[in-house]
Amino acid sequence: INGQPAVGVSDSNRQGTLYVATTGPAYPVAIVKAGANGGKITFDKWNQPVTLKAPAGPVDLTNLQG
Repeated sequence: INGQPAVGVSDSNRQGTLYVATTGPAYPVAIVKAGANGGKITFDKWNQPVTLKAPAGPVDLTNLQG
């Protein structure tokens, strides 16, 4: 997967495969789904810094009534 050696674990019911790295840490590197609603998600930013910013106008969950 993108040059990363990986092994695939298939889910035949959902027509998808999870690929896990076979070198270094056993991180998931991709999820691939076949079929008309298929697609691919690649995980390639492991251990890299992330900057998060809170969205504008957040909802205060303590004010919600159920």
